[in-house]
Amino acid sequence: MKTKSINRQKWIFLIVAIIYRYYMDMSYIMLSDTYPVEFPLKINIAKSILSYLSIVVLILITFKKNNLLTSYLFRVLTFFTMIPLSSVYAMKDESSAFFFITCSTYLVVQWVFINNHKETGRTEAYISDTKSVKTLRLSCLAFLVLTTILMFLQLGFPSLGALVLENVYDIRQNLHISNYVRYMLWVCAQVIVPFGIADGYVRKNKIQILLCILCQLMFYLWTGNKTWFFAIFLISAIMFLLFFKMKLDYFLVGVTVLCAFGYYGNENVIGMTVGSFLNRRVLLDPAALKFSYYDYFIVNSHEPVLFSSTVLGPVFRGICSSSNPDFPYDISNKYTDKASNAVTGIYGGDLANWSWFTFLIVPIALYFLAVSAEKTKYRIGSSFAYIFLTYLFFSFNDQRIVQFLLDFQGILLILILYIMSNKTKNYLAKQ
Repeated sequence: MKTKSINRQKWIFLIVAIIYRYYMDMSYIMLSDTYPVEFPLKINIAKSILSYLSIVVLILITFKKNNLLTSYLFRVLTFFTMIPLSSVYAMKDESSAFFFITCSTYLVVQWVFINNHKETGRTEAYISDTKSVKTLRLSCLAFLVLTTILMFLQLGFPSLGALVLENVYDIRQNLHISNYVRYMLWVCAQVIVPFGIADGYVRKNKIQILLCILCQLMFYLWTGNKTWFFAIFLISAIMFLLFFKMKLDYFLVGVTVLCAFGYYGNENVIGMTVGSFLNRRVLLDPAALKFSYYDYFIVNSHEPVLFSSTVLGPVFRGICSSSNPDFPYDISNKYTDKASNAVTGIYGGDLANWSWFTFLIVPIALYFLAVSAEKTKYRIGSSFAYIFLTYLFFSFNDQRIVQFLLDFQGILLILILYIMSNKTKNYLAKQ
């Protein structure tokens, strides 16, 4: 009976993924009228068929061992990164070389990892309040509050301008803060806030959860970073599903419904807002930029920046590239006809650092994170792992994975997982 249930879930979810891709295509067509430079309409039927087939393969492999935390996390990455990428590939008649190398290496990571890790029951953990855990918790919360205070001292109270999505790019261009505070801000928004919420959920500390969400909202209002804003809804949705003991795949079903609403609701203000924020800014914008980065760094052979913008930059200063540090603005001007900081995520963004080595380094980084995710689930508990790591895998749609791991955010994340998992008491819960 259990096998039949999983098979039914698999095929239902595959249909949802195909519907989701359909609305990506329809949204792209709609955007091509308003943004003809970034989203030119050049539909290639052959590429469309091949890209739909790639979705089928990438989704079905995750159900081979559905009890793995990483099976779900791979589905998150597929939904937010690979499916939008497949839509842009077909609708824009983009590079087959980049698309198939990306899909192939991503598929290999899933195949190797899922086939070499055993399924376990649902794990929970009693997180021991050791001195090191308490120190970590208080240090992270203090760092979060300090960052918020420093942002206030430099920028004043956050305005509500970022709630009007068309103002986001202006807010980003006019953001002037010190480099130290900028680093602190990224560490908080990318790691400390998700950790604080996950830890608060496990310990049933509502005040801690609300404090973290409030800080994240202020960070978005100050910076206009759409990923940080979406993180509030993402993590809240995961907590809701966990609280009511619902399958986490419902989150991705919900994203599909929102995408459909963003497409069909284009005639009203709410629908236009959803479509502009989710369909365009969160999904299709980063996907289109991945191909732009490929053209800029691979096809046009611009020099990669290597270890620049990571904590290892000063160590490898002698071999770091001296190429234009403002390349995101150059890419934006060239490929989107907009003056903005055009950043994108996994595979595409990583090309800026590693060029062709991206297709070797990124799969290794993904495998490392997959191993860390499964250990987190076993040692710290499934609820903590789902809340803490879902956002991480989603965020790779809009940030470079290797840069993350080699920067303060990645170092802190690994440190948190190590300290929290030390001396925990686990038990295996029955399915």
